[in-house]
Amino acid sequence: MSDLFIITKDKEGEYYRTINLTALLDSELSWKAKGLHDYIRTRPSDWELYYNDLSNRSTDGEASVRAGINELVNKDYLTRIQIGNEKKQIIKWAYISFQRPTKLNKEDIKELLLENLNIDNKRVSINIDSKKEISSKEDKIPLESNSVLSISIFNKRVQNAFSHWQGLSNTVTHGESKVRNEALKDLDYYIKKHSPKTIKQAMNVYNTLLTNPFIMTTKNAPFKVGLNEFFKWGYSKNSLSKWKDNPVANIKSWFDVCLLGIEEAERIMTKISKDDNPKVTKKLKKEFNIRIEKIKNPEPRDENAFISTSRYIIEFLKVNNKYLRIDAVEKRNPVLFVPYLYDYLAENNNGNKQHPGWFTNDYFYDNFPVWMVKKGHMIESRKVKRR
Repeated sequence: MSDLFIITKDKEGEYYRTINLTALLDSELSWKAKGLHDYIRTRPSDWELYYNDLSNRSTDGEASVRAGINELVNKDYLTRIQIGNEKKQIIKWAYISFQRPTKLNKEDIKELLLENLNIDNKRVSINIDSKKEISSKEDKIPLESNSVLSISIFNKRVQNAFSHWQGLSNTVTHGESKVRNEALKDLDYYIKKHSPKTIKQAMNVYNTLLTNPFIMTTKNAPFKVGLNEFFKWGYSKNSLSKWKDNPVANIKSWFDVCLLGIEEAERIMTKISKDDNPKVTKKLKKEFNIRIEKIKNPEPRDENAFISTSRYIIEFLKVNNKYLRIDAVEKRNPVLFVPYLYDYLAENNNGNKQHPGWFTNDYFYDNFPVWMVKKGHMIESRKVKRR
């Protein structure tokens, strides 16, 4: 006796795709291969095959996924191609997916690749992979260090991100070289882990950092690095390690610094900023030493946090002067206003250890004005933008 099934259906939406049923009805394919085939067929046009990504999306391990892909190649639902440079050194693998078993000759495949991948016909060689199985070692072909890699070998996301870097006003640009090879390989690696938007935002932060006159520099490390050193420390890391207070001891790269956003990156990577309100800054330090803890050797970011906070006080009094219900002298003298910040801190520290940067975070900017109204020091308040 057969088992009965009740199959429910939802309204069509973003998770619906129209697919050809040939592979699903092919009795010569395993269910694993059928699932992989239909998953691949429903990917966007710029999608790339990564075995670790596929294995992370199911309970199958990487070896099982490879077996499924090899089965699709063996049954002609996939064609695997080796792409080489002008010296015929393999630099990349490519796949062509078909709705039904299909065999193309070399010229048809080359035309298809040239049309879809924007590959330089004069600088690459293309070979159909005759193997029916491919191992993990073979799949990870290292780029030859003695050959210059064509940018067109990489997908459009890498190409666009690289063009974005090249178009920034302050960064080091790359011509054809071994260094550019390294930069493109790194970009190709990181764009698998982060969205193109995130990559470009981090690049923009770095470009802005280079305009900061207080950016930390040393004799041997101006910190104006190429894309290859943007993703991993090079000589700049060695130079910084000699500093008494190494600001990047626990940070892997410029990219990781820039992921934090421009304000945090500036606090970490700049020298002491220009102080337009030294008396207010001095009072902030004095109160911190008395009411929080004494800072024996303040780092540049601590100094900058105090300086940034003194600017905040000046702006706060300017924006909210007419709403304040405090002594008239305190309204006019920002030095006398400093204790209010530490009163707020005493009531809102939540048992956490405090540091100078606490006054520069979003939580403080959002809640200090509210606290001032709640304590009766103001009738209403206006939030001050971060400076």
